[in-house]
Amino acid sequence: MLLVFIGGFVALVEKSGGAGALAEKVIHVLNTRVKIQVSAWLGGILIFSPDIGTPLIVGPVFEKVFDKMKISREKLAWIIDSTSGTLSH
Repeated sequence: MLLVFIGGFVALVEKSGGAGALAEKVIHVLNTRVKIQVSAWLGGILIFSPDIGTPLIVGPVFEKVFDKMKISREKLAWIIDSTSGTLSH
């Protein structure tokens, strides 16, 4: 049930344009590819949930930033997967 609320909140933020606005604000501070990747890694560690909550929260926020800096989404997926609490492997 918690994941439904998290997913709904993330969808609301995406539809309202919040993720894009956050990407615009953050891109000035995170101006290198390394800073962006390390911040996604830290975000995955700080927003640690034992289920799929981490990819639901960190993914949509950082995908806009990764797109603006032309870093592949596959790399973002790998970073999120390696820092999330899912035991899918």
